[in-house]
Amino acid sequence: SYREREPRRAIATSLLTPSGDVRVVATHLGLSIHERYAQAQALVSLVRPARTVVLGDFNDWFWVRSVRRVLAQVCPNRTRLRTFPSRLPLMRLDRIYATSDSRIAKVWTDEAARAFSDHLPVIAEIEL
Repeated sequence: SYREREPRRAIATSLLTPSGDVRVVATHLGLSIHERYAQAQALVSLVRPARTVVLGDFNDWFWVRSVRRVLAQVCPNRTRLRTFPSRLPLMRLDRIYATSDSRIAKVWTDEAARAFSDHLPVIAEIEL
């Protein structure tokens, strides 16, 4: 969370795969650019040193002081699909980031989700 803004969190878990442990972090970042920047810096501490996938609604559409720039330092692989608004997606707010020891092999959205959310979900196959 950031000062007097709406509380925001990240949730993390570890998955045991045939390729070893993978840390998965899901988040929904704030609306202010300064809030998102601070939250992205906090996310970086959850990434190191393990293989990690970070996903969620990043509310980030600017490059200056962007979440993308911060997370790219530790998770250089990312999705680039337009997900918002779901009726006519123009913005890439929802993304999946992955550390360099994995590869985002396939990525897509599910347009049927338009009936349930103003965001399209990002779905990916990740090779470890």
